[in-house]
Amino acid sequence: MVGLRHLAVALLIHAGLCSKGDATYEKLIAAGIEASKTNMAGAVEVFRAATKAQPEVFDGHLNLGSALLAMQATVSSRARRAELLQQARVAVDTALRLQPSDKHGTAVKERVVAAVEAAVASQQAKVHTKPLISGRKAVVIDNAVPEEESARVVNAYIAGNAGQDTTRWSRHYATGSSVWANAHGLAFDHKECMRKPMNQIIANAARQYFPQCASQGALVVPYSCVINSQTFVDVDSVHRDFEHTDTFWGFTAIWYPHEVWNVHWAGATAFVDDAETDVLATTLPLPGRLVLFDSAMKHMSTPAAPISAPLHNIAMLPNERVLGNRFSFAYKYICSNLTVPEVYRRVDADGSGGVSLRELGQSFGSPQSPFPPLQLIAKDSKLLKKVDKNGDVSFSLPEFRKLVAKLGL
Repeated sequence: MVGLRHLAVALLIHAGLCSKGDATYEKLIAAGIEASKTNMAGAVEVFRAATKAQPEVFDGHLNLGSALLAMQATVSSRARRAELLQQARVAVDTALRLQPSDKHGTAVKERVVAAVEAAVASQQAKVHTKPLISGRKAVVIDNAVPEEESARVVNAYIAGNAGQDTTRWSRHYATGSSVWANAHGLAFDHKECMRKPMNQIIANAARQYFPQCASQGALVVPYSCVINSQTFVDVDSVHRDFEHTDTFWGFTAIWYPHEVWNVHWAGATAFVDDAETDVLATTLPLPGRLVLFDSAMKHMSTPAAPISAPLHNIAMLPNERVLGNRFSFAYKYICSNLTVPEVYRRVDADGSGGVSLRELGQSFGSPQSPFPPLQLIAKDSKLLKKVDKNGDVSFSLPEFRKLVAKLGL
């Protein structure tokens, strides 16, 4: 116990909150209360020191629980909030074991339990549908994207080397700082497009909300994925992502890897009527939000306000403005009821019974190709060599099945 007291006192001295002469449990609590006025994180540490100094005392645990409860309300990370709430629950449970009938302790526990329940509810996926025109719709799913996945994409492609490599980011329609320039774009390879959990989340949502993708055995696969960075002067053009065919029905999935978004920052995805005279619906780029919509629907991204700061650790992209960036991760998918043998017969244009590299290139050059997803891997020479083990630069049906399997079908 003496060692713990000394540790607690050392913590306080280091923090400048008290001196050796104030090294009593009461002073520790008083210092924690004082710190909570301006520095909740510091207060939590002092209350931790108090509970270590005298673990048998009720007040320290209760103060620690209250401080943790207040602290979790100030953090933006869902995972960090959950961690702090769990610690608060342990602290107040310990306090009530020491004084089970204390009314104040019971009230604090009720607040902690309510906060835990609210946090759980806020993390559950919430779905709402925006009816558009001609039977088209957009499905908005909040809390669909795990926080860890957003952080991974930010670290790898915005904060990391990929984000700093200016040769990999390119403007879609213009260069420089033109008002008419569209967003910066960075395309991913097929491995990123098929990466779990995002591919599973998107495919499962499509099967649930789009009848065209719901039939048993339907293929639901991406043929393109890209991350966009749009500054406050970048104006997107109204566009469609995919025109449906008799064989393929397309949808687009967009999610936003932001840490925070304020409604005053604008930056919505806007759905436009066919005549391009009016906006039918909009959806803000909230953190963790996933938007799936009929890819024949005209749409555009709108610029965010100059004051927007969606990523705490990333202020700008290379050669770009400090504030006003809006990020989106766009997947383009098709749904089809074609079987692999049917696709194979379509790709084997000359009827030779084998699919050559030339036929692969000719077949997978556009979304209207016989099997759009395979254009993602048509240029992956390492993958093609792995599948074409006999080295004849021609793919039999079994080899073609292996190639398709690489898409996770």
